[in-house]
Order: sequence, then structure tokens, then C-alpha cells
Amino acid sequence: MFLRNATEDRRRVGMERVFFDEISGTIAGVLGRSKLLLSADAEKARILSGDIFNSLLQVAQEIRVQRRLVYGDKKAVQPFLQTLTLAKVIREVEATFRDHPAAKAKRLKINSTNPEFLFKTDIWLLMRVLVGMLLNAFEASSEGDEVQLTAAGAGNEVAFSVWNRQVISPDAIHRIFEQNFSTKPEPGRGMGTYSMKLLGEEFLGGKVDFTSTAAAGTVFRLTLKA
Repeated sequence: MFLRNATEDRRRVGMERVFFDEISGTIAGVLGRSKLLLSADAEKARILSGDIFNSLLQVAQEIRVQRRLVYGDKKAVQPFLQTLTLAKVIREVEATFRDHPAAKAKRLKINSTNPEFLFKTDIWLLMRVLVGMLLNAFEASSEGDEVQLTAAGAGNEVAFSVWNRQVISPDAIHRIFEQNFSTKPEPGRGMGTYSMKLLGEEFLGGKVDFTSTAAAGTVFRLTLKA
């Protein structure tokens, strides 16, 4: 008779699921745009080439982030701060989900009252958090549903929120950011929200939280210093 602690196995499987889900979606987008590139005119080819390049940069960053999450390699993820506008982030999100399989037969609506608002952060770590929030929202939604991303900045603060109409069960509310906790039965779940909070708070220095009610739906938020 022997005992074995399966915690690390569950953690590894969970990290792999998050990583492969996000990488698979990004690669699917790259393949779709590459196919369009073959028959595009010069102007369209320029736009598609830029989208493909940015997607591949995102893949490279995903790999560095994954090393940190799986192996605890802090040197693998060093935030690179740059000045951005909300419009830049919105364009990255639009490019990511333009051909993303998770968004198929669903709608993404993006709201921003001040798209030229300036702030400093690491664009790829920010995208990792936002893509995770949006993937969760799309996954929870049904065909024909709308998912909303709202981006707003004021003073020394910038905030992103992702809404979908589904509600999280009361039993799961207080455990949603726990490592390895999931409302779904499949093995390897429970790392998506955990990694969002880790990256958003430990690496970007912001705050990740959420609300979920039957009347208002579910909203995940990321708030950062500008």
C-alpha cells in the first residue's frame, strides 16, 4: 500500500489545458488569416501580415508565461512596460477573436468611451488576462449570445471588464479563483481563473475580481494603474 499526492499532477494537467486551449485558438486564427493572405490584394495582405506577426508574438509570450506557471521560473516572465492606448488593446482583442473558434456563432461587442486614453503596462501579459476572461465568457455562452468587453480609463486608473449573461452558481462563487477548482467535471480544469488572477495581480500589479447575479449576469474585471 502506498499514498501519492496528486495535487501536482492536477496542477500540471490544468496548466496544460489552459495553455493548449489558448495556443490552439491563436494558431487557428493564424492559419485562417494565412489562408486569406494567399489571395489578398496588397493592402489587405499588409493588414493580414501585421495580424499574423502580432499573433505569433503572442504565442511566444504565452510560452514564457507557461514556463512561469508550470515551473515557477520567475525569470521567464519579466513585464515589459510600454505606453499604450485603449484603442491599441481593442485592436489586439479584435484581431485575436476575429477567427477564433471559441467565438463561432457568438457576438463580441467592445465598448470604450475614451479609446485614446494612455496608460503603461505589458501588452502581452494584459492580453493573456483579457483573452482568458473572454474565453471563459464565450465558453459559458450559448450560440447567438453576446459577450461584451468594456475598456475605460480615467485619472490614474484603467479598467477592463468582460460580461456574459450566464450566472455562476452560489456554491462556486467563493472558490472561483482557487487553484484546481472548476464547475466543470473534465480533468485539468480550474487553472484559467487562477492564472488570470496571478498574472493580473502579481505581475501587472492590478486587481482582478468579479460579480455574478441572475439579474446582471457575470462580469470579470481587471483594474490597473495607468
